[in-house]
Amino acid sequence: MKPVSQHASSVIEVANRLPDSTRIEYAQFLVPDASDSLQFYTHLVGLSETWSRGNTIALSASKDGTPLVLLTEDRTAKLPPAHSAGLFHLALLYPTRRDLAAAFKRLREYGWQFHGFADHGVSEALYMADADGNGIELYVDRSPEQWPYRNGELEMITEPLDLESLLSELKSPSQRQSGSGLTIGHIHLQVTSLQSAEEFYRETLGFDVTQRSFPGALFVAAGGYHHHIGLNV
Repeated sequence: MKPVSQHASSVIEVANRLPDSTRIEYAQFLVPDASDSLQFYTHLVGLSETWSRGNTIALSASKDGTPLVLLTEDRTAKLPPAHSAGLFHLALLYPTRRDLAAAFKRLREYGWQFHGFADHGVSEALYMADADGNGIELYVDRSPEQWPYRNGELEMITEPLDLESLLSELKSPSQRQSGSGLTIGHIHLQVTSLQSAEEFYRETLGFDVTQRSFPGALFVAAGGYHHHIGLNV
């Protein structure tokens, strides 16, 4: 796992800051039936199966890519209670708006259930659960020059997503979309205390706080990204 940063006011904070290259490399899920999970992540999201070892399958952005998602089959695996601390969603980042539009079209034609759509100012996002009920966000970033700020602080918002505008990306001729270039953009966690979460992710690990003005939430990152980890109570 590799994370993002901002402005440090003390020598200790500067020394602990994570490098700008920090990012999240991969995520691993315990799933009761790997075949159901494969259908979602390969045919709909656009990942490729790269290897299978024992009860674990690796999925990557391309056939020879490094793993982004590991699926480990465990017939006893169950989702935790809805309001417990843990994963809220895993966010997969597409390289272009057209790639996201193609994924949306595949999911809609398959009849996959969406939980919501949002324009966050910094990004455009689709929300759903995977075949096992894990929260998933599929999104594309806007260029940093377009990110909204207020009083010097990043201000991510939640507005309706213009789906027609998104789908219009598919009208121009282009080569077939493949999912190549997909990465893990961020993870969002449910926590019991924002104060304790900030102490750990900022002071201990060295992330920068990028936004704290959203009610009940905190966002941290490295390297000037909008967020590598979202935290909400």
